[in-house]
Amino acid sequence: MSTGKVLRSLRPEVVWKTSRYFLTRPAGMLAAFLATRSCLKLSGELFGKAHHRNGKANAFRQALWNMLIIKYSMKMGYSTERALKWADEITLHHEDLSPNPPLARIMDLHNNRIGRDLWTGINCTASDPDGLLAENVMNLLKSAVRVSSLEDTGKHPEKLIYIED
Repeated sequence: MSTGKVLRSLRPEVVWKTSRYFLTRPAGMLAAFLATRSCLKLSGELFGKAHHRNGKANAFRQALWNMLIIKYSMKMGYSTERALKWADEITLHHEDLSPNPPLARIMDLHNNRIGRDLWTGINCTASDPDGLLAENVMNLLKSAVRVSSLEDTGKHPEKLIYIED
């Protein structure tokens, strides 16, 4: 879908909420932008365009994106707790902006949480290189699980999940 079509399809409350983020959380929005840019670059280098589909590459991208949002938010002065909360909030907002079918949405939200959990579980810091964070997600990708229903997603709370090979 073109950018123009996406913008025209946005509900007024989504436009308002996004505008409010820019006005009230400029550092968080800058962190999200920097994280997104780095994540897309790394995902593209590792997986080509496959990270735009619902396979393992997408699971990798979602988890890494959350880790990078936390990292760049902390570089902007956010505490770890605030950065974790911001990553959850802004990625949920993204899911509202770019609606997916239910299974793809649940997959993205699940993998977003896995990225945040990985951040805290391995004691990452804002000074960790983006490539090191990507390596940690790649290690999780080895045990990623393919799911085919909404019920399947809850069966693997500590693993990355994906929909298609």
